[in-house]
Amino acid sequence: MNQRIIKYHFFMTFLIISLSSPSLLSLNLSSSTFSTIPLTAHLHQATDYKYIWDEFSDAPGDIAGDDILQFGPSFGKFHNYTEIIAKLMDLESSFPNYCEVFTIGKTHLNHEIYGIKLTDKMSVSPKEEILIVAQHHAREQITVENALYFIDRLIFDAQQQDFDALHTLSSREIYIIPSLNIDGTMLISINPWQRKTTSGMNLPKDVYEFSNLELTDLNNNGYIEAYYTKTDQIEGSITGYEGIDMNNDSIVGDIVMKGTDPNRNYNYGFGDLSFSSKDQNSFIYSGEYAFSEDCTKNLKNFISKHSFKTAVSLHSGIHAIYYPYIDYKKGKQEFDIQNYSNVTRVLKNLLGFQSGAINRPAGLFAPWMYWEHSENRLTYCLETYGNESAYHSSFNESTGIYSDTGIWDYFNPAANKVIDNSALIYRGLFYLANYDNPEPERKSPILYFILGGIACVSIGLLVMRKKGLFRRNPTV
Repeated sequence: MNQRIIKYHFFMTFLIISLSSPSLLSLNLSSSTFSTIPLTAHLHQATDYKYIWDEFSDAPGDIAGDDILQFGPSFGKFHNYTEIIAKLMDLESSFPNYCEVFTIGKTHLNHEIYGIKLTDKMSVSPKEEILIVAQHHAREQITVENALYFIDRLIFDAQQQDFDALHTLSSREIYIIPSLNIDGTMLISINPWQRKTTSGMNLPKDVYEFSNLELTDLNNNGYIEAYYTKTDQIEGSITGYEGIDMNNDSIVGDIVMKGTDPNRNYNYGFGDLSFSSKDQNSFIYSGEYAFSEDCTKNLKNFISKHSFKTAVSLHSGIHAIYYPYIDYKKGKQEFDIQNYSNVTRVLKNLLGFQSGAINRPAGLFAPWMYWEHSENRLTYCLETYGNESAYHSSFNESTGIYSDTGIWDYFNPAANKVIDNSALIYRGLFYLANYDNPEPERKSPILYFILGGIACVSIGLLVMRKKGLFRRNPTV
């Protein structure tokens, strides 16, 4: 596999401080939580609501080429924007005691960003807030399904009076945004390479389907090919796509090369060129300035109104668990290092994934969420799927051009594998949602007062000694 995909399509090599194989450590879990979550859930609906496993019950297997090109704007069994909205609304109407739909604002193309809050509205006890955000990157459609499965499974189990699910809903407020980069997602049935937002593309607003983007499968092999040179590799950009040059500018697909990588658009480490780019055609273009994108700006504003001790950003491209690199000298405590170590060890055991620290923040969500929010104790980037064998690259020596295919299957499983994958990811998300973040031990204010007083007396005695005011044998 070529270096460009490894370096720019997901963050692995250049972000990892340490990378280790999955741990087989035994867990000491007091409840039966995970024994009640089968890897493949053959479940039946208890209401007229259609759960996601029923929606995918007749999903097709792998399709030759980029599957999404065959599905078209409907996305096949995967959920497009209108279907996400419909599902969230159906959840709220079917389970009003547990579900509440919300929006965080609009995208560049004027589409509302929807989310859903899961909690037991009848429970008045204090609740910890949890955040799950999916689809920063448009082509990572599996993350939408992972998020929707988590919602459905938690609600289904609660309907079955499962103790763990009921406890979760009574002690947590879980906010889930199934698709953050909605605008970019609307292009993937034409351009399966679409990663970024659509800002800078000059596309019409309030439109749900697009055409005339020049990309076409001319050789009928089922793929949209991407072309690039060795120079393009440096910036993570491309020369063009397979298709027809409609505007006669000698570049096919130049419109969709624009846009900003929303996961390089946060202000912590923004503009770090070791893992972002100022080239607008790059897959990791950071944007003109931090929070230039409506989706990231609205997410920031939404988060500012809450106190999320735990947050998860869902991605795909590899099976991995990423967390922010912690330098306790920068303000966070060494205590958090052990907290991350403990939780990551459990996640690796549950999921079988490798793990590593994000060493270069570069405007990424996870480091920003952790470092810029004092209340946050855990933020993970969970890479839920990857299939490197699906990606193919060839090089033409005479032209100096690479030709790559297989991007959809690289980031997404076949439709008939979605539920298996999502059931696995549920294990990790359920654990994180229920994890009680310990607080660092804090000294008593009285103890601080006493220690401060001792320090003052000691300093005073030292000054008196230097001035000759202190006698070894005082008269009084």
